[in-house]
Parts: sequence; C-alpha cells; structure tokens
Amino acid sequence: MEKAKENKGITLVALIILIITMSILLTVSIYSGVGTIKYTRFMKIKTEMETLQASVNSWHEKNINGDNTVLDYGEEVEYSNYLKEFVAISASEEQASNYRLFKPEYLAGTIGIEGIENEYLISVTDRIVILVDGLIYQGKKYYTADDFELLNTDVNIPISSVDFNLVCGNNLKDLREEDVIVYDIKFYDGQKDKENNDREVKISNFTIEYSIDGGTNWQTVSSKLSKTEYNGKTAYAIKAIEDAEYKVRIKDRNGNIINRKDNTEKSIEVFNCSFPSFKNNDWQIYTPRQLRFLAEYVNKGYKLREESDGEEKTKLEKVVENSGHVEGEIKELTEDTWIYLMNDLDLGARPGPGTTNEEKWETEANEKIKWEPIGISTDKTLKSSFDGQNHIIKGVYVNREENINGIFGCSNTIQNLTVQEGYVKGKINTGGIIGSLRSGTVENCHNKDTQVINMDNSTAIGGIVGHSKGVVRKCTNTGMIKSERYEDTYSEAGGIVGLLSNQGKVYECINEGTVIGEGSVVGGIVGGGMGNNTVSKCINRGKVNGKVDSIGGVIGNLSTNSVIIESVNSGTVIGNGLDVGGIVGTVHASSNITGCINYGDITGDNSNIGGVAGIVAGTIEKCINTGTVTQKGRSRRLRRNSSKNSSK
Repeated sequence: MEKAKENKGITLVALIILIITMSILLTVSIYSGVGTIKYTRFMKIKTEMETLQASVNSWHEKNINGDNTVLDYGEEVEYSNYLKEFVAISASEEQASNYRLFKPEYLAGTIGIEGIENEYLISVTDRIVILVDGLIYQGKKYYTADDFELLNTDVNIPISSVDFNLVCGNNLKDLREEDVIVYDIKFYDGQKDKENNDREVKISNFTIEYSIDGGTNWQTVSSKLSKTEYNGKTAYAIKAIEDAEYKVRIKDRNGNIINRKDNTEKSIEVFNCSFPSFKNNDWQIYTPRQLRFLAEYVNKGYKLREESDGEEKTKLEKVVENSGHVEGEIKELTEDTWIYLMNDLDLGARPGPGTTNEEKWETEANEKIKWEPIGISTDKTLKSSFDGQNHIIKGVYVNREENINGIFGCSNTIQNLTVQEGYVKGKINTGGIIGSLRSGTVENCHNKDTQVINMDNSTAIGGIVGHSKGVVRKCTNTGMIKSERYEDTYSEAGGIVGLLSNQGKVYECINEGTVIGEGSVVGGIVGGGMGNNTVSKCINRGKVNGKVDSIGGVIGNLSTNSVIIESVNSGTVIGNGLDVGGIVGTVHASSNITGCINYGDITGDNSNIGGVAGIVAGTIEKCINTGTVTQKGRSRRLRRNSSKNSSK
C-alpha cells in the first residue's frame, strides 16, 4: 500500500489510453438481476470522460516538455475495504494490490475543467477498473474491461432513429461480388450532444432487411455471412442476382423497424453489369457484371445508348453515373486493344431437375440470368482481342432464337479461356465459346462439359466455334454437341468447329464430347468446310452420330482444295445415310488425307462406308484403319489404306 501511495503521478500516454478505453466501455448500458442501470447515467459518465480527453489533449499541446512529462492524479483512494471484491475480479490478492484508484475530480481541477463529479473512481494498471457508486450488476460494483465485453449481449440502448448509405458493391475498386453494400450505419438516441447535434450511440444487435418488390416481401441479411468493409469501416453486403430496386431497412433487437433520421425510405437501383477497369489502353475484367458491361457496350455499337433508346437514361448510362465515372473514361475498343480476364467467373446458371437437357437447363432461374453474346451481329463484332489468361467462365446460359451465339458472338482473336458447365442454344453459328470467328486466332480455349445445341433449321454448331474464318489451335471440347435437322440437308456440327469458311484452319485440337447431327455433315473435330481448309494433328475420341450423309470421325465433309494431316479418330462413328468414314465422310476433288489413323468402329446403314473415308474424289496417303466397319449387317476390317485413290 505504501508503495502505491508513493507513485502519485501517471504518464500522459497511459492517461490517454485510459480515457479512450473508458470512453468505449462506458457507451453500454447494463442489465441487472436486481434492476437495469440507467442508460442516461452512463452517458453522463461517457460525456465526462470525453471532456477529460479533450482537455488533456489541449494541456498536452501547451505544456509538454519531453517524454517524461506527467500529470498528477492527486491522492490515491484507500481501497482496503474493497480488497475482497478486487480479489474476486482479479483472481489473486497480489494482482489486486497492483490497482491504483484515483478520483477524476482532482485531475479535472489540475487541468482546469469543471463539471466532473465524484461518483466514480478510475484506475490505470495492466487492467482497467471502474467503481461507480450505487450502480450494481450481478451484485458487483467493480468492472474490468473483460466484464464489459461480456456484457455486450445485454446492451439495451434506446434508439430513436438510424441513418445509413447504400452503394453498388460491384462498382467498388476492390470488386467484391456482393452487389449492395450497406455502410456508414449510425444510430441515434433522440438526445443532443454538447454541440447540440443529434447524439450518436453504438449498438451491435440489429437486423438488416431488403425488398426487391417495392416493400411487399422482405428478406433478412445474415450479419455474420454478409459482414465486410467499405472505406475501412464495417459494412454489410446484400447479394443481388437480378436487376431491381433494392429497398433496405433496419430493425432493432426486438424486431421493431427503426425509422430513418429523415423519415424517408432508402433504396438503390441495381444492374447486372458494372463499370470495367482499365490499364493503359486495355480493359480488365474482374467480375461477371463487368463482363456484362462489355457485352452490352459492344452490342450497342460501342456506345452507352443507341438512337432507338428513348429519352430516359439507359442502363449503361446509369451504371456509369452510379459508379462515379463518366463516359469519357471508357477506353476505346479497337483492333489493337486487349481485354484481359483477371479472375475465374461464375455466370450463375445451373441445371435443375428433369429428364431431358431442355428440362434441366431451360428453367425460370436460368432465364433470369440469360447471357447475351458479346458481339451479337456482324456489324457489332468485338474488334478487340480477348485473353482469358487461363481463367474459367462457369455457368453460362444462352438460349436465343437468333443466329450467332456463344459467350462471344462475332469476334476476332480469343485465347487462353475455358468455358465450363454451361448451356448454349441458338440458331445458325452457335459455339460453346464463339458463334462466329471473323478473323484472327482462337488458341488454347476449352469447353468443359458445356452443352451446345442449335435449334431446328439451323447449321454451323461447334464445341468451341460455330463458324470460323480464322485459325483454331490447341483447343479441346468435352461438351455434348447436338444439331437439329436442317430441312433434310446440312447440320454442319463438329466437336471443335461446325463450319470452316475458305482458308479456315484447325490445328492440334482434341474432342472428347459426343457429336450428334440430325442432318448431314457431322464430324468429331469439324463438321464441314467451304474450300481451302486445313485440319492438322487433331484427335477425336468422342462418339459421332449423324442421321443423314457425310459423317466422319475427324471431319464430315472435306471440301475442295482442303487437307487433313496426321489426325486420329478413336471414337465410334455412326451414320444413317451415305458417306460414313473413320476420318472423313466425303472427300471432294483436289483434297488430300495424309498420315491419319482410325481406331474407332464405323457403322453405316447405306453405301459408301470406310475405315478412313466414306467416298473419295481426292487422295489418301499413308493412312491406317484398325476399326471395325459395319454396313447393313455385314462387317469388314480395313487394317491399312495407303493407296492414293482409295475410297474405303
């Protein structure tokens, strides 16, 4: 005790730490088994502590002369009568003896402030202890910092109003996936502070709700799952999955709606796209909504609005405005621009229950998030190059009764991208990744289990590209490809490319997906070509099933002046019409097959069935077949075919 009395001063640093800590602790109100501690009593103490802190700061500015400057608390308070209680909260008498108690009134007089009453004691040690006369919680008068933290669940502060702000999270720089951020939440108790402003109070037990139907139905936001940060402060995220106006309200711990301070409703309009990011003159895509912005921007002719748009602001104009940007910040998309995918993306589509693909995929939930291809027509082609940087786009859902479909519609160079577990359905020129490649190269792109289907009376469908005028290299497909019948003629369905235009080329590609064509021209790698095409070093392992003519393990129809080089088929090939081959169904004049091998079994219902080719008007060199060839109940095996004009 004598030792404690000798130390009458305390360092300024420790004092400031004390006051800050006390200010935090004394914001709560405390329930009692006997009764409730009055909230206003503690707010009064909190105000006193804040006054002390401000005065100490002012004293510091005027009087500090060095690190050893101290303030005198005055005489310590004798607490021998309280030793038993101190031992109870500090676990030992030795630890309790380290507490040093002072009256704040003395310090207030030292630094020249008034209004500090003598109703509590303060102590600075390794732990904080306060003594508040006559205020009891669970039979105790003495509270440590640990005690106050345990009391947080008992907070019962009266709340008169609340204020908060909303922002679209997908427009934030840190690019969270959550879409509506509730931040800067402030609660008020209906009283005034010393500056005569509405007094703010801190509470942690409240509920956030939102509505997207004008306030008829409300959903609760889980505070644990939605807690995040915005501008370095705690915020809460509402995950938005569709375009809507999101109304937000807050309830207290008892489930009562807390009125906003200005008595108005708070809402924000959410869009399924967001402002992109840029580096130098290139675009960077971090989120699904940024990818949607790219699609809508390209599909409006590289503008925020088209002439056909009405007087109201378009969605893109609102997105730019709401995100705090201007149209002039959007980097021009030219043939020299690169668009980089920075993350794996999930566009959200999933199969549901059902027995057919249509039943599983064509659901109401998927229709709400239906994808519109980037570059929906030849006059709105994506001119720039896209680099997926080996990222994945999962859950794409395309279902359009129009031509040119895929994640990309009409595009140029696309590279290093995987599309996974999606559903793409459309008419002419439909691909798992690109509907129509106008020029450039598609390289290192992969379709993993995305189904590609084109509708009745349509052609040119491929696992990677529907119709290609460029080069396709080192791409793979494991998705099912299904083409409906086209007026009893062409399907042009391929595991990699449906249709190759003049001088279109495919190199080093692999297909493992099933390819089904209700019409003619069906191949494991390429459906058909239009002349001067090259297919080199490709492998088909998927089943190929064509219902009419020109069905091949690698290509259905090898057009004039085209070549297939060192390619392999090991998949089963079935054709119900004419011209069915392990490598090619139909080989036109001035075309050549060189160094190819077929291991797959070939079955045809009509004539012109061969282990390498069904019918040949060109040449075959150094090719081998080891598969079984079956025609109308007859079976034969072609083990080798190297003659230049062999047809089987």
